[in-house]
This record gives sequence, structure tokens and C-alpha cells, in this order.
Amino acid sequence: MALRSLKQTFPRIGRAAFSAVAVDAPAGSYLSIQEIEARVLSSLKRVPPCPVNVTLEQNFASDLKFDSGLRKDLNEHIAQEFAVHIPNADVEKFVNGAAVVQYISKHPKAR
Repeated sequence: MALRSLKQTFPRIGRAAFSAVAVDAPAGSYLSIQEIEARVLSSLKRVPPCPVNVTLEQNFASDLKFDSGLRKDLNEHIAQEFAVHIPNADVEKFVNGAAVVQYISKHPKAR
């Protein structure tokens, strides 16, 4: 009886109402690629020696001269920005901002 009254109170809502996902977002993600890119660039700019005109394609080691300490700082900024834990083994694979964007876009808990 309770189920019947719920069905009467809340009529069926079309699937389209719940299928709106951000454009360019991978399945299961609530963040758009554009939002992730902007937030990664913002995090990059918070690492002190990083130039203002940094791009996602610049290599951390050769272009930006990030040593292991600066990469650790960047990891902390990224982890805080997206509320995720990034294992050191994954951080070592980040060669540029684009790799970070790709990682965050696939992370199930990134927000």
C-alpha cells in the first residue's frame, strides 16, 4: 500500500531528467574536462616558481624545472583541490598537466 501511494505521489519522471552529464566528461564523472583543466592550471600556478603563462602541455621536469619537492607540493595542491588521495607511484607518472587532467577525469572520487 505504501508503494502504491508513492507511485501516485511521484509520477514517473523521464530518463532525460537524470541523464544530463557534463559535456566531454568520462562515464561516471561529474566534472567536465574544461573544469578539471582550469583547476589543474590554478593548482600549477600556486607552485612558486611556476610561470603565469603555464600550459598543460609543458613538461614538469624539462620545461618547468620541477624537482621532487615541487612535484610533491603540486601533488598536495591537486589532492586538496579535488579531494582525492594520489599515491606516490601515480604522481611519478605525471609528466605534465595534461597527464594530471587525465588522471583526475578517471578518478571515481574526484569532486
